[in-house]
Formats: sequence, structure tokens, C-alpha cells
Amino acid sequence: PSKRGLRPAMVSRAVRYAIEPKATELQLLHLAHHDGLTGLANRTVFLRKLTAALVRDEGVGTFFLDLDNLKLVNDTLGHDAGDRLLVEVGRRLQGAIRPTDTVARLGGDEFAILCPGMLEVELAVELAERLMTAVSGPLLLGTTVYVPSPRPGLTRPPPAVAAPARAPAPDPARALSAAQKA
Repeated sequence: PSKRGLRPAMVSRAVRYAIEPKATELQLLHLAHHDGLTGLANRTVFLRKLTAALVRDEGVGTFFLDLDNLKLVNDTLGHDAGDRLLVEVGRRLQGAIRPTDTVARLGGDEFAILCPGMLEVELAVELAERLMTAVSGPLLLGTTVYVPSPRPGLTRPPPAVAAPARAPAPDPARALSAAQKA
């Protein structure tokens, strides 16, 4: 024992008991804001960031990607293969964006990419092409080579022009819907 009667094992246990709840809290916070399969941001985070970008009126671009044939992959190759497809698509999207962009899995086979500061149409088109190229490359699912077939959508709301002091709050759901329809 030490001078105060504390043994190293007691100190270690006390520290562990103090740290474990914080680690659990951080894990729960991560799970609440990220997709459990891909680790990407979830719909909640995406809509929160979209709302903030719309409020700042920074020329945000919103890309939407829907994967065709995920059900077919699940039915023919199994759900593990479908999960691997989703994880790989998320990884590829993450690798094709700018550091300021956010990739989110909205659910099922739907992904969205938030691009703040997307002021030029040329930049939006260039990024869309990069995303489609990244996602459309072949990948191996078990012994089957599969080529993902994404359906893209893109929207870039115009910046507000002399917005009145009591302008209505931006509607992120409408912006996301516009990207899905594009």
C-alpha cells in the first residue's frame, strides 16, 4: 500500500470506472449520428448540416445517389454481399469528395453528399462526374464481379438575393427532395 492506503489496483479501478461511462457516452453519441453499417453520417446529421448551410446562404450543392439493384444483390448474393456493396460505395464516395463535404447514408440504398460553398456550376458538374466514376467502378462481391449502377441527382439552390429580415426558415427536406428528383 502507498502512504495513504491506496493500492495501485484500487486507483486503476477508480480510473477505469470514471472513464468507462464517458467512453460509452461517446459511443452512443457516435451511433446516434452515424450509420451503423457504413460509419457515414446519417440523415439527422445531414439535415442539420444542410439547414446550417442554407441559413448561412453559402451556395450549398446537394447530390443524391440511389443504387439500382441492391435488392437483386441481396436476393441473389445474400445480405452480406449487399452490406459489402453499401460499405464500399460509402468508402468510394468518401474518397471522391472535398474535405469540406459530407457524405451521408440516408437509409437503404440512398446516399447524399452535402457540398457547402458550391458556387460554380462547373464545380458541381466536375464533382458529380467524379462521384459517378468512383461509384460505378467494378467490385468483387464473393466470386461475382458487380458494377454498381447509381442514379444521381443534383441541386444547387440559388443564393438569397436581398432576403427580408423575416425570411422563412430554410427547408432542408425540400432541398433534399429537389436533389432526389433531379
